[in-house]
Amino acid sequence: MSILAYFLWLVNKKIGGDKLIGTKIAELCKAKGVAVSEVERTVGLSNGLIRKWDDISPRVDSLKKVADYFGIKVDDLLTD
Repeated sequence: MSILAYFLWLVNKKIGGDKLIGTKIAELCKAKGVAVSEVERTVGLSNGLIRKWDDISPRVDSLKKVADYFGIKVDDLLTD
């Protein structure tokens, strides 16, 4: 496992009370008034992928697409 993959795996798990990334994105969607599936469709991700990120590590390019959609940095998705 590469260092980046390991880092993403760690970030994806609950560490020190941090939210899981799929859950965090779902909360961003709720605040913006859009469905998670709409974000997936808009940025070109497969249906249901973001919800799976609570259990699997997302690809960096996919995280970037979602961060760009919300107008935030990838770091903001990975930290509280």
